[in-house]
Amino acid sequence: MPHDFVQSSVKAQSHPRAQGFSEETEIVVVVVATAVVAVIVVVVVVVVVVVVVVVVVAIVAIVTIVAVAAALIVGVAGDIVINIIFFGTYMKRRDGAWA
Repeated sequence: MPHDFVQSSVKAQSHPRAQGFSEETEIVVVVVATAVVAVIVVVVVVVVVVVVVVVVVAIVAIVTIVAVAAALIVGVAGDIVINIIFFGTYMKRRDGAWA
């Protein structure tokens, strides 16, 4: 008998209502806690999405810069090769003649 009494009193003490909280207070606490968790989840999701977008934009920008630089280098190199093949040189003098 005393054992059951101890267990029931421990359960009663661990229950929030035994410490002076009403059922309405419990509901408010649950709603507020749920809202806080929801806000935290939304903030985390927004931060993750923003980071992913920034990383993707950065990658696209880097790839674009590298592609443009490669195109310019290939274009200049191609001009030099074409000039050497057709004109025997890679420079044009100021008067327009190939040096």
